[in-house]
Amino acid sequence: PVLEGVALAGLGRCHEADGDTAAAQARYSEALELGRRLGEPSVTASAVEGLARLALAAGDRATATARFIEAADIRERFHRPAPPHERDDLEHARWQQPGRRQLA
Repeated sequence: PVLEGVALAGLGRCHEADGDTAAAQARYSEALELGRRLGEPSVTASAVEGLARLALAAGDRATATARFIEAADIRERFHRPAPPHERDDLEHARWQQPGRRQLA
C-alpha cells in the first residue's frame, strides 16, 4: 500500500507537469487519503505538497501557504526531508509565499 501511495503521488506529479490539473488533483487527493490512512508521512507530505503547488498555480496563496506549512511540519516531525529532486521546486515555491518559511 505504501508503494501505491508513492505511485499515486508520482502520477499526480506527471499530470501536474502535463497541465492536467483535474487529474493531478485527483491523484494527489487519493495519495493523501492513503498516506493518512496508513500513517505514512512521506506519502502524506508529498501529496500535500502537490496540492499546495496546484493551489499556488491557481492563485490561491492562502491555501498554498497552509498546505506547504502542513507538509513542512510533517517532514520535520517525522524526520522525512523532501527528496532531492523535489527540493528545488519547494525552494522556488517558498520564495513565492508570504513569510518565506523554510519548506524543505
